[in-house]
Parts: sequence; structure tokens; C-alpha cells
Amino acid sequence: MEFIVVRCPECGSVKMPKAGKVWSGGKRKQRYQCTNCGHCTTQPKITKPGKGRGR
Repeated sequence: MEFIVVRCPECGSVKMPKAGKVWSGGKRKQRYQCTNCGHCTTQPKITKPGKGRGR
């Protein structure tokens, strides 16, 4: 299983919990809201976690 990190496109924070769903372009999309800056988006930055950290 691969893990991904969801980042805020505005401030780069990884604190992006799901905040409901919205209709966009005729499709239902997941919405995320940054707990750091409050920015809401349906298109957060998706990255893989950095290697070599912590352990």
C-alpha cells in the first residue's frame, strides 16, 4: 500500500482534513480545508511522504 500526503496549495501545511463534498464540473468531489490557514480546496497538492525522516 502506498501512502500519500495531502498538502495545502496556499501554505503547504499537511493539516488538511476532509470537509465534505461539493459538486464541481458535473462530478462530486472531496473538499479539504486547511486547519492552518483556513483555505478550502478540491484540488490539494498530493505528494509521497519524504524518505529517511524520523527512523
